[in-house]
Amino acid sequence: IVDYASGDSAARDSFRHVYSPVVDAFRGLMPLYASIIDRDSLTMAYAMSPGVRVFAPDVMDSFPAMDGVGRDLGRGRERLLRWNPVFSWPEIYGVISTYNQAIVTTDSAVLVALNHFLGKDYPGYSRFDDYQRRLKEPWLIAPMTMQAILASRYPYRPAPDASALNRMVYDGALLLATAEAVAPDSVDLTVCRMLGWTEEDMVWADSNRLQAWLAMADRGLLYSSDATVADRLTRQSPATTILHPQSPGRMGSYFGVLIARAWLRQHDDATPLTLLAPEVYNAPSLLIDAHFVP
Repeated sequence: IVDYASGDSAARDSFRHVYSPVVDAFRGLMPLYASIIDRDSLTMAYAMSPGVRVFAPDVMDSFPAMDGVGRDLGRGRERLLRWNPVFSWPEIYGVISTYNQAIVTTDSAVLVALNHFLGKDYPGYSRFDDYQRRLKEPWLIAPMTMQAILASRYPYRPAPDASALNRMVYDGALLLATAEAVAPDSVDLTVCRMLGWTEEDMVWADSNRLQAWLAMADRGLLYSSDATVADRLTRQSPATTILHPQSPGRMGSYFGVLIARAWLRQHDDATPLTLLAPEVYNAPSLLIDAHFVP
């Protein structure tokens, strides 16, 4: 993309043809401009944008090759196809994007904004909080991309009477399936990194697991149908303050992983994708079926 502006019309036509899914995705992100300017002008505006000019040198220096990411995603794709032989795998493109979304999915393509993964100490991330910068590490490219693909194929579909527990289990199942797909030899570490946690956060969660579970039960949080409760238990944040000021963010998602694991142990014929079916994570008997003990 950095050479797009200097190319002749034939080169630009070829670029837009080869990377048509990328151009289409950006048209979707900029509907106001897309409706009034042609594809060449839109791509030119993107190529000459401040974001591309600022981040392109650092992205190219940091990612001269993507062999490791490609290998992890390729192995992950093989596992997904074993779990679901008709799984639809998209084309994946590395891009530069100044949108807040690190990964954008469409029906046929996934755009990974590599400038969002330049390492937590990258100067351009200085305005972000620690828990946000921890999600900027390059080793998260493959897991985060896989998670976005799975979420696009298996979106959360709450039942009319959905509770916070249902959302917790969906989140946990998504994290577990992602880690099992791209990093089966380091599932716990991958889940910890995807939560944005430090080792100390994981120790706190494990040490206070029972107390946190009892607090959610005593306060009526688990079966609350208030969407804001589910959001506070699962969203990226410095702490899950609805439980305890020192608890790491996304404690609800952490419990979702534990429940998902317990459920899978009770269902030998299931795969990590099975739990991403609405009839499973919305089932009233979910905890009973999982034989879950915190």
